Amino acid sequence: DAYQMGLVKQISVSSNQVETAFNKPYIKLLTCSNDGGYKAKIEIDASIGDGKVARKTITVKPGSDLFVLSKERELYDGYVVNGITTGLVEKIEFANEEVIGRGKSIGDVDELQLKRAQIRRTIEFHLDKEMQLNKKGIKVLSLFFIDEVANYRKTDGTKGEYAKIFEEEYEKLISRYPELNFDKNCHNGYFSQDKKGNLKNTRGDTADDFTIYQTIMQKKEWLLSFECPLRFIFSHSALKEGWDNPNVFQVCTLIDQKSAFTARQKIGRGLRLCVNQDGERIEDKDINQLHIIANESFADFADSLQKEIEQETGVKFGYLQLSLLDVLRKREEKTISIQVAEQIEMALEKSITEIIEKEPERVIELAKQIDESIAEIKVVDGEVKVVQETELTYEEKVEVIEKCEENGYTKKGKIQNTLKEALANNTLNLNLSYEMAVDRFENVVKQADMRPPIRDASRDVKVRIRKGFDLNPAFVELWDKISQKTTYRVNIDTDTLVERSVASLKKMEKLPKARIVSRTGGLKQDYTAGIGINENEFRTIDIESDDEFLPNLLAVASEQCMIKRNTVMKILEKADRLDDFIRNPQLFIEKFIEIVKFHRHNLAIDGISYIKLDGEHYYSQEIFDSEELLANLDKNAISVENSIYDHVIYDSSVEKSFAQKLDEDKDVKMFFKLPKSRFKIDTPIGEYTPDWAVYFTKNGEEKLYFVIETKGNESMFDLRTNEQLRIHCGKVHFDALGGANYKLATDWDKVKMEA
Repeated sequence: DAYQMGLVKQISVSSNQVETAFNKPYIKLLTCSNDGGYKAKIEIDASIGDGKVARKTITVKPGSDLFVLSKERELYDGYVVNGITTGLVEKIEFANEEVIGRGKSIGDVDELQLKRAQIRRTIEFHLDKEMQLNKKGIKVLSLFFIDEVANYRKTDGTKGEYAKIFEEEYEKLISRYPELNFDKNCHNGYFSQDKKGNLKNTRGDTADDFTIYQTIMQKKEWLLSFECPLRFIFSHSALKEGWDNPNVFQVCTLIDQKSAFTARQKIGRGLRLCVNQDGERIEDKDINQLHIIANESFADFADSLQKEIEQETGVKFGYLQLSLLDVLRKREEKTISIQVAEQIEMALEKSITEIIEKEPERVIELAKQIDESIAEIKVVDGEVKVVQETELTYEEKVEVIEKCEENGYTKKGKIQNTLKEALANNTLNLNLSYEMAVDRFENVVKQADMRPPIRDASRDVKVRIRKGFDLNPAFVELWDKISQKTTYRVNIDTDTLVERSVASLKKMEKLPKARIVSRTGGLKQDYTAGIGINENEFRTIDIESDDEFLPNLLAVASEQCMIKRNTVMKILEKADRLDDFIRNPQLFIEKFIEIVKFHRHNLAIDGISYIKLDGEHYYSQEIFDSEELLANLDKNAISVENSIYDHVIYDSSVEKSFAQKLDEDKDVKMFFKLPKSRFKIDTPIGEYTPDWAVYFTKNGEEKLYFVIETKGNESMFDLRTNEQLRIHCGKVHFDALGGANYKLATDWDKVKMEA
């Protein structure tokens, strides 16, 4: 959830493995045992048919012939198991006198070559990040976890193999980046020391570790500053006590992939969002990208992370479980309550049946504000009906699970493709005793089927802006239609605000005094629902107080509702509810502010207008970033031709499909996504950025310009109130400009057909 909301860094895994190195007899000893006879697990490269070879794990015992077990690969001729040793020293001996210890191998590519590749890849990622982020005031750090301290720094203080490799690869790569002027002393190691000053291998939970952790923690701010030369940090342990500097962007694991160092630990040291030189948290997803440079395959890393999360949370990916159904809602049709109907009629000054026929969107908007459970309003045989969405009971959730199993949508709880296809094709049929909100169920299925949020770094692409895009005639024409800045004006009729607020206050129920509530009940136990309570007594006691403090109602209400004090006074005088204020001052103030702000808000949106600001425009050079952005072809990017960038970064499957259709349409001369961080329209409820700008030619002749907001559903009823209001303001803004048509859409083909 944190990943989806952008509260942590996005995760990419760079896989580093030896492939197609099958030209020598490879054997690695994994384990030895004497459980019912001497056995050993080993890895070999065996034939898999069609002349192909793959690395496999097999079990051998004394007398096993690897020539036979490898499907007669001649390289293994003579490798017959002679002996297996267990205990403190595990090893395996062959007839040709070769001996291999546990964890050791023969015939493998030199392990240091693999480590060198990882170190080089880490430096490349790091330097690319430096080029991107230095100008934004963000320090970049890389973290290496190593298997032995001596591999980085020996006991006499001289350089180990990893330090030598780092400096060799760094010297080769830094020449490509003349703008970066730091030298090879930008790396160092943090290791535990004993009392004599000797470096030690530890697990991160010893007394010797404490001093080094204190040093790291005390230097966090120093590490984040550009004045500190350190950028590459080598450490031995998993740093149990939490070295998780927010500006770690690369984590390289130069350790045995089968170690106890988990996938969650590997990502955990760099997940926090980065900060700039002022200590301000940066929330841009394009910046917050964490690279794991692993010595295992992307698939293996993802699989191990998934298993760890499942063990930790008890939730299995890909399974429809009862706990996920809490967000489901059932839909029931009822006659609208008199209270809701009267409030709607009072707010819009018309009979509700007339309003539903002429202004259905406004009716549903108001109804949702009055009662969030209302999803739809309609007139049936002259009677006003509402469709309400309410929570499912425990028994109803169980019924959903059982029906999915019966219909083949799940198999022993595991989600099948038939369920996804039924949702996609709108053919879901669960034969339930009630109607269900299908869109919520679709989200449940997506959540259940979600895999760990990591991406394959080999599919990463750099998104580049096309040179000279601002000279392209198609771009110039389109930008001219949408780049004018505006400001909004709100016309609120004070008399109407007073009238509507007074009517609502008069209908408000009598407010209770402050009181003590006492409930009594007995425990009940159920094998399915667990422990609950049977309530059997309810008591309230009013709290009497002769010295009740009365706050300054005029001042508080005026400030919170943003209206004049004499307007507050008019509402109070006409509503005649001051007895409630004296009975419960704080509760009355809360209700008063809620009612007035509700009506003021609706009047503000109804009365909004936009006017052009003479001579003020958005300039394309400031809006569109010439810096390279990082994206992933599997996760959030597609290659395009007719846009100002060579790839479009999308936020949803709807946006991806929309971009593909725009790029394939020969009538679309130019399109691009509007950057949310720079292109903003002011509204009374915050800034708003539409999704797309499109230049389209109708029948190859007439030029049309669109600004489009893409949603999964075109019905305004199904959008949250804030979304509805921002879309309304967006339409009024572009209507004021007069050059582009503003549309809410799910599909480009429909927009084109309507045009």
